[in-house]
Amino acid sequence: MTSLPGWPLLHGIPTIQKRVSIARPPSLPFEDSDVLVLSSRSTSLDLTSVGTEVLYLDLRLFLPVTETTGINWGFAGLRQTIPLVEEQEGPAVRYRWVHTIDSHGSGEPPDEGTMVRRINEDGEEVEVETGEGLNPDTGEMGIYEEVWQEQHAPSGTPFAFLMSSTNPNLSTRFMAVLGPHAMALSQGDIEDESSPARGSAPGVFHAVRLRSDKPGSSRGERALPNYEPVFSTGCHTLDSQLAALVDALGERQRGGKELWQRGESVVLTSNQQGKPLTWIVWDAGHVHG
Repeated sequence: MTSLPGWPLLHGIPTIQKRVSIARPPSLPFEDSDVLVLSSRSTSLDLTSVGTEVLYLDLRLFLPVTETTGINWGFAGLRQTIPLVEEQEGPAVRYRWVHTIDSHGSGEPPDEGTMVRRINEDGEEVEVETGEGLNPDTGEMGIYEEVWQEQHAPSGTPFAFLMSSTNPNLSTRFMAVLGPHAMALSQGDIEDESSPARGSAPGVFHAVRLRSDKPGSSRGERALPNYEPVFSTGCHTLDSQLAALVDALGERQRGGKELWQRGESVVLTSNQQGKPLTWIVWDAGHVHG
């Protein structure tokens, strides 16, 4: 990947994470949601280095998932590496997830957690996140533990992470395509972005998620898969923007064209009012195995 001046190159690989379970001691682990997190490459070679950032999208859908199921929680922004607050057994890293947009609004406490890698009972490596968060059942802060499993995107496939502003902390729209997953999240009036959104009323939260259970049917291992809807809040503009991003990645892949530069402005399609929506590329490239 190349980048425009003022946009440093990113490092590592983008990641797909699915949550296995959540526990709020002394209660046993459970899972009430289909949780998917897509994260970009990082601003540092070392993810444990304080100050390192990645762009992420996190969507949690109530089970069972249908195209119109409810959103348990959705948010997006920068994930920042912050100092550990206490000694851990073995390697550990602590993150803060900045909720630039949040389906719960802006009143949530800071989202911070410590991650450690463990081998589960099936011999698979998982990440265990511990921290303190708001318990939705009691409305009070409490300890939680989440178990996460990383999925691998097919080597050679293109990916992209886009946002609505050159500053991710001011963005009201986020999109990502990575491996078998595609997701877009927005907050505020996507049809009239001249109206105040950030710093005033939180605005309506919209989400759309696509998935492919099959690899690309042609063009070799680097072909994009065929995506189908998983869920949508019914925002036509956001749905069409994500579909246009998937199509654009596929067209560039088939035509052998380079992907966009980091920091580049991209117009994929217009909104329902016929106005073009501009996106800024945070990250784009091909997955390296």
